[in-house]
Amino acid sequence: MTRYRKNIGDYGEELASQFLTKRGYTIVARKFASLYGELDIVALHPEHTDTLCCIEVKTRLTDAFGSPEEAITREKIKRLHDTACSYFFQHNVEDKIFRLDAISILINSVTKKAIIKHIKGIGYEDL
Repeated sequence: MTRYRKNIGDYGEELASQFLTKRGYTIVARKFASLYGELDIVALHPEHTDTLCCIEVKTRLTDAFGSPEEAITREKIKRLHDTACSYFFQHNVEDKIFRLDAISILINSVTKKAIIKHIKGIGYEDL
């Protein structure tokens, strides 16, 4: 991954964290990594306090090759699921359930405005 793409990804994750915080989510972890992959954000749901949302953030500057969320494949969802299980195991989380979410961010390179979409409860059936 080039430094440029990493910077765009990091910026998108920061936007996503701000987006979630404004909606009442509590950020518990960022960039949790395991053998299976990485969770960009782990956040406590504002209303369902027994739910940890494990969130994949996809950021793009153009949708010429598809929307950001279209980059989340069946294999990626499996890795997210396995990574979420790893997070729960490593942190001895026993009193919560997890939900896999995605946040899609499309940044207009001219206006610098972002369109942010929160997709709740992604799974294999969504593909």
